[in-house]
Amino acid sequence: MHWRIQNNWLNNPLSWGNMCKILISIKPQYAKKIFEGSKVYEFRKVGFARGVQRMVVYVTSPIGKVWGEVEVLQVLKDKPQSIWKQTTNPKGARGIDKKAYDEYYQGGKKAVVLRLGQAVRYDQEKLLQDFGVKVAPQSFVYLES
Repeated sequence: MHWRIQNNWLNNPLSWGNMCKILISIKPQYAKKIFEGSKVYEFRKVGFARGVQRMVVYVTSPIGKVWGEVEVLQVLKDKPQSIWKQTTNPKGARGIDKKAYDEYYQGGKKAVVLRLGQAVRYDQEKLLQDFGVKVAPQSFVYLES
């Protein structure tokens, strides 16, 4: 099991320079659950080279807008079957059923999951250009401060 715990970054000034914000593409049905607070895990196939403290949520087609930001409490990396077992609580927090999960990771040897904290929806939806991003990322892009 590979844990990369990031929830104590404020207490460790040495880690401040390593933490960053990402803009991440998420399908509308999953973004809705994140901002409702019912989905506290976001599953990915690609890991991060830097520590992630926040993610800006770009909601994919047909919405095509940035809804808000979410605190990232932890990033876990492991085999897909291990990550599924590690993300059982709270019940329903995955926001995805086992069949869809298995299809997503089919043939994959690595799973990455972000454990999400507080989600804040913007008063007004924003455009990618508001963040200096021209094209929606396939997965995510790092945002510079």
